[in-house]
Amino acid sequence: MYVKSILNMPFNSVCYLVSDKSHCIAIDPAMEDMFAINNYLDNKNLTLDYILLTHEHYDHIAAIDQLRLEYKDVQLICHECCNEGMQLPERNLSKYMDVTNCTSFVPMPANKMWYGDSGEDYLKTQIYWFHTPGHTKGSVCILIEDWLFTGDTIIPGVKTYTKFPGGSKKDLLCSFNRLNTFLDNRVVTVLPGHLTGYTGNIKYMLDECR
Repeated sequence: MYVKSILNMPFNSVCYLVSDKSHCIAIDPAMEDMFAINNYLDNKNLTLDYILLTHEHYDHIAAIDQLRLEYKDVQLICHECCNEGMQLPERNLSKYMDVTNCTSFVPMPANKMWYGDSGEDYLKTQIYWFHTPGHTKGSVCILIEDWLFTGDTIIPGVKTYTKFPGGSKKDLLCSFNRLNTFLDNRVVTVLPGHLTGYTGNIKYMLDECR
């Protein structure tokens, strides 16, 4: 599997494209200009199968409807709480966004929802997702091989922000404890929703974000 990162402008959040030689999933697409993602898929001759979301904030979901219009067979998957929150402008934060002309973004619902922690096979690779509320109610971390896609739950070296609607410091600390228990001090490459990735022991990265 391969990972390609694309900057979601004008938000400076990150979209990740995870693929083999012919199929692809997009994680947190929110770019205004679709050229970068379309160009990558076309040049690599990739079929976009799924859009996965780490949480419901507008700077991570702004392109999901546009992608579903362009790629008719793509399926959007997120946690049930993310699906609920992304359809409320005060929860997805589009109500407060000044950087775009969109003052109220209400996307189409997800095609499929996650409940709790689980996993499934995709292209002979196991994808795990962990419900990690704290930054938002619908936050998840997604593990594919040794890549952990964390959205805004874990940004290495940055304290996780919990003051947005639906956020909770108490929930975040519980999420960190559960995540560390499952990964058991494993060395992973954290690919966050902002800034750059970092490879290291998950426990140390979680401690930095508390």
